[in-house]
Amino acid sequence: MQGLEHLSFSFLRNHPKDAARYLENLPTSRSLEALLWVKPDKRIRIIETLSLEKARTLVREMSDRDASESLKEASPRFGAAILQGVEEFKRESILRSLPSSLASSLGDLLEQSEFTLAPLMETKTLTVTGDMTVSHALDLIKKSVVTHQKTLFVLNGNRQLVGMLQLRDILASGKNDRVEDCMSPATNQVNSFSSRESLLQFIDSRELTDIPVVDEENVFLGFIPFSVCLEEITRHLSDQEKRTETGDTLLALGEVFWIGTTAILDTMAAFSGTKSIPSQSKGE
Repeated sequence: MQGLEHLSFSFLRNHPKDAARYLENLPTSRSLEALLWVKPDKRIRIIETLSLEKARTLVREMSDRDASESLKEASPRFGAAILQGVEEFKRESILRSLPSSLASSLGDLLEQSEFTLAPLMETKTLTVTGDMTVSHALDLIKKSVVTHQKTLFVLNGNRQLVGMLQLRDILASGKNDRVEDCMSPATNQVNSFSSRESLLQFIDSRELTDIPVVDEENVFLGFIPFSVCLEEITRHLSDQEKRTETGDTLLALGEVFWIGTTAILDTMAAFSGTKSIPSQSKGE
């Protein structure tokens, strides 16, 4: 390994946050090629810094062997969050490649989180405090490795969510204004243990944007990205379409069953010399 290739390898291995920021905007094929240059213990540090959506995409494209070697180095909770976004056949194949104890832990976490919002949540976020100036907040955005976040979340000293700063709020303010004077109230948060159905109801009644996730004491845990909200809406519409198609199929099968049953009864009646039960009442 020489020249530029050596420099690239050193950059990926020694600067995971900067590497993740670079890979976030590369096409999947190039990002994956670069990731596979480094050993699994270094590779997972980069993957953990990527957006959840990008990380899942890369793991989906990895071989089962590369994916399992990477996830061996991750925390079970992060591994479960990644596998939640992987197709079932791929997920099962990766789990079979992992040590049995880790596979069991991941399986339990996946089962617990299947119907909650936790797997959809991004925990790598950019937050600010109310006493910061807008100029300071903008500097943080420029330096941040988080590129998938559309909203700044404003926290107090106890990491409780107190407000949200949107682009429109920044454009309407001066650079020396304090964040607390131009932020929007935090009135649209959800709990990590809320159901996915509740998220759909929430989206239906609110402006579609990044959605903050808090615990019972309003402590900020992370957020559900705008893009993931769109994916959930698409999934919901697809499920509705499938249910409609299934209902139509069952109705058609029921009609065929009734017609077939009536024909059998008529045949039996002809042989016995009796009348079959009519399919519907007729007038005299």
